[in-house]
Amino acid sequence: MGGAIDLEVARPMPGDGIAAPGARSATRAVTIGVPAVHAWPWLARLGYGRAGWSGGHLPHAGRRRSTAQFRPERQRLGPGARILLMPGSGFDVIAVEDGHYFVAPTPDEATSWCLDVESLPST
Repeated sequence: MGGAIDLEVARPMPGDGIAAPGARSATRAVTIGVPAVHAWPWLARLGYGRAGWSGGHLPHAGRRRSTAQFRPERQRLGPGARILLMPGSGFDVIAVEDGHYFVAPTPDEATSWCLDVESLPST
């Protein structure tokens, strides 16, 4: 399944209030078939020079391949960590709840990125 439902779009997110009032906003959501705790290590390693992007073999990724194995030093995110989109350009992490979310605004705080991992209620 995929796509954000109304409840996800309307709920508060970590980092709300960083961008100026009236700034554009987008909420994306996807449902995957694993618990949040299993998804987080893959998400915590995002970015150029960490483990890459899923398309790490593409020319825009500097011809560096994404790694297929976890390297613990690249799975830790904390305030001050940098998630590079490409060499020299990226977001600095300002807030993290390990295994749950990170918040990273652009230097001018006009845009922020929050990746929030939530487990579905048990059925």
